Amino acid sequence: MKRKAAIAPLSPAACHAAMATARAVAKRNGPRLVLRREEGNHVLEFSDFEEPDCLGLGWAFRGTADDEAAALLRLFLDDALRPRTAGGTIIRFELGLHFARLLAEKGALVAGELAAALDLPDRDWGRFDILARRQLLLAGLAALPESGRRIVELLDIVPEDFRDGLFLACWFDGEAAVQRKLFAKFGEWTADPKWGGGSGEEGWLYIFLTKWTSKNTFPFRRLEPLIRWKLERDFRRNENPHPAAPTPHAESADGAKEPAP
Repeated sequence: MKRKAAIAPLSPAACHAAMATARAVAKRNGPRLVLRREEGNHVLEFSDFEEPDCLGLGWAFRGTADDEAAALLRLFLDDALRPRTAGGTIIRFELGLHFARLLAEKGALVAGELAAALDLPDRDWGRFDILARRQLLLAGLAALPESGRRIVELLDIVPEDFRDGLFLACWFDGEAAVQRKLFAKFGEWTADPKWGGGSGEEGWLYIFLTKWTSKNTFPFRRLEPLIRWKLERDFRRNENPHPAAPTPHAESADGAKEPAP
């Protein structure tokens, strides 16, 4: 299969202009973004003690105009694809979730660049060296035509703790086959007693249960086992508020989570 051409990196001037746009748009919506210098890189992140929900009213890029969105999405793609060198741009993971939602909603504005960034064999999406930088780009599948089949396939490939972008793609993709596949995967994952807590994916289960219940996506009788699992997990957590700590993760320079040695 012929590979798509590599994406040209943004110029420093374009990066700085896009970061200024990101800060201005976020300020209109409430969250404050700060730009820090770290080991020669420009790091864009939420200010201290802020971590708003990208699916709630705290979404940093709510109401972004198309021209602003295109600039932000090119910055996001550049951050994920550019080799890490001094003088580059780094978007912290928590803020990256907000960019990823924008990608899911308005990725058609950068469809060519997005398709090129995702143009990897499906098996490569199980590799840490790929996921460490590109996992949130999977949210963009929701913006590309006829991507439902690929979302379904990747739910079997992308490992736990690296599915945030894929979950966002599932959230914004209304295809019934995608929702059925995710429902089946949650049933599979919850059968593993170790699943969900340390990675935060239990929180995604709650998010989708709320959505599926409110929209009557599935009959309640089908959702009931997952709801019961979540209630029982919460009850056990309240009974034992100080469980053994999950396997720690080290944070790389770009904010991606890495397995601890």
